Amino acid sequence: MTAIAELILETIVTRLEEITTDNGYEFDVAEVARPDRTGEVTKYKHLGLFVEQGPRLRVPTMDVASSTPKIAYQMDVQIKCNARPSDTSARSTWENKMYDAVVKAVTDASNWQTMGGNAVYSEIGDCESIEPDEGEMVGCTVHVLVYYRVQESNPSAL
Repeated sequence: MTAIAELILETIVTRLEEITTDNGYEFDVAEVARPDRTGEVTKYKHLGLFVEQGPRLRVPTMDVASSTPKIAYQMDVQIKCNARPSDTSARSTWENKMYDAVVKAVTDASNWQTMGGNAVYSEIGDCESIEPDEGEMVGCTVHVLVYYRVQESNPSAL
């Protein structure tokens, strides 16, 4: 059985893979990648997205006491957007385009906040610029904050 946090990440990846010009976006995403099993990051690609689980915090005020106690978490899903603009003046333009596409893709579903029924609530957080080194790609990290509950004795059960 797959852990709830992993199901949430899979839902986000599936939604991001819909970023194509055929679906009305301004560009086709080159890839949507996740860390491999050792935590290694693949090489970033132009117009690529990299999805990883950031900090996961306990939210005791959202716990549910019942015959099957449930504990609540907030997970910061970090979506790193990368682009290699033809000139540095286009940096903010590409950051805005990528941020807008990510937000639209993640939220373009009825009841998007539940992440396929696996979360209590989700919200789009901040977008942080990624400061490139010389010759590196520009980009931003979009934060999606997801609040979810799991059974106290089983992280794979709602």
